[in-house]
Amino acid sequence: MNNEYLISYDSTVEGVVSPRCDDNEKNKFLQEELNHCLKFIERDSYDHLRHWKSFKLRIGLSSYELKYSILIRILIETSTSIIPVLWQTRTNNSPSTELMDHFDVILAEVEAALYGQQLERKIETQIVLEPWTGSHYVHECFGHTLEADNYLEYLKPNGITMGYKWSEYKINVFDDPTIPGQNGSYLLDAEQNETFRTHLIKDGITVGLMHNAKTCKLLGLQSSCNARSVGISSLAMPRMSTTYLDSGNMEVQEIISGIDNGVYCRGSWGGGSLGLNFVIRPSYGLVIKNGKITNKILRRFDIKGNKLDSAKAIKSLSNKLHFFNPVFGCNKNGENNLSVTQGSPHIHFENLTLYPVL
Repeated sequence: MNNEYLISYDSTVEGVVSPRCDDNEKNKFLQEELNHCLKFIERDSYDHLRHWKSFKLRIGLSSYELKYSILIRILIETSTSIIPVLWQTRTNNSPSTELMDHFDVILAEVEAALYGQQLERKIETQIVLEPWTGSHYVHECFGHTLEADNYLEYLKPNGITMGYKWSEYKINVFDDPTIPGQNGSYLLDAEQNETFRTHLIKDGITVGLMHNAKTCKLLGLQSSCNARSVGISSLAMPRMSTTYLDSGNMEVQEIISGIDNGVYCRGSWGGGSLGLNFVIRPSYGLVIKNGKITNKILRRFDIKGNKLDSAKAIKSLSNKLHFFNPVFGCNKNGENNLSVTQGSPHIHFENLTLYPVL
C-alpha cells in the first residue's frame, strides 16, 4: 500500500502551508524543498508574477518507486479572462531540481496564456504533437482501444479484429510493466501473473491486446499481465501499465522543415476515449509556416475525431522516445486514478481537425 506525505502552498491563503505530515524528518525535508521551489519560482518568474492571480504548489513524498510528486497550478489574469496553467510529474529527482530542470516548460505555458490567440473556427491542418501531448494521444487512441474488454465492446463488433492495419506508416505500440522506475511498473498483476512486454501494434498491424482472466477466456488467449485494480477490493480489469508508441527515424527539425502550414502542439490538459472516437486538449499550439515554427500562439482548442482515421494520418515519428509519469492516474468504468506511464516521440499527422473550445 502506498503512503504519500503531502505539503502544499496556496498563495490565496498567506502564510499557510498544509497539510503537514506526522513524521518530523519527512516534514522538515518537504518544507525545505517547498521553500527552495518557492524562492526559485519568485526569482525566475519576476516578469510574469503581476499576472498571477493565484498560485498553488503541492509536493508529495511517497512509497512509490517514483517517490516525489509535484503539482503546480497557476491562474493567469489577462485583460479578458482568467486562464489556468497546470504542470505535473512524478520523479526520483528532488522536487526543486525537477522544477528547475523543467521551469522553461511552465513559463512557456504562462506566456501562451498571456499572449496566445483563441482558435476561432474549426481547422483541418498538418499537426505535430510534442511527446507529452503525443503520449496522451497514444493513451487514448491505442491504449484504451486495445484493452481487451474495449476490443470486445466496440472494435470487434465493428469488424476491427486482430490483424487490422492501423496505418501505412509502420508504427509500433507496446505495453510494458517491466520497465523499471515508472508509474506503470510492477512485478505481478492483480491476478498474480508475472509481467512481460506486450506488443500491441507491430509495423502498423494489431498483434496483441491487454487482458485479464475474463477476456482471456472469452477470446481463448493467454494472459498479458494487465489485470489491474485501483484497490484490493476493486475489480481487476484489463488496464494499461507503461504504454508507448516507439520512436521513428527523423529529427524533429527535419519533420518541421517539411511542413508548409501546420500547428505544433505542446502541453496537455488530458483527453478522453469514447468508443471509436478520441479527444485530447493541448495546452497551446505554435503555428508552423514554411517549414518553421513561428511565434504565433493558438489556444483553447481540442483535437478530436475517429481513432482509426487519425492513425491513418500518421506521416512520421521523431527518433527520440520520452516517457511521462503523471500525478493524475487513468480513469475507467468508475475505477479511477490508476497509476500509469505514457510514452511517445513527436508525432506528425498529415491532417487532423482542431475544434475551438468556446
